[in-house]
Amino acid sequence: MVNVMSPKLKVITAEDSTHYEYMLAVSCDTLYVISPDKTRIVEIINDGTNIDGYLLSAESEDEFLDTILRIKKDICSGYNPLHWILK
Repeated sequence: MVNVMSPKLKVITAEDSTHYEYMLAVSCDTLYVISPDKTRIVEIINDGTNIDGYLLSAESEDEFLDTILRIKKDICSGYNPLHWILK
């Protein structure tokens, strides 16, 4: 049996600069990769309709990639990823 842990994520704040360079914009049905300077969308992973989301960061590239997979899986399965991200 494999024990799957939630990736280590945190909501971006103005003074925070200790994270992996790219960020994620996440809502209940949307997942975007955001540029380091927060000015453009680098990749649209899942384009939903809800624009009320959060800008998140991961601690490392591995956590970042694991998070993309987990959030995409949740959205495609009909689950709201913000439930585990914000708890």
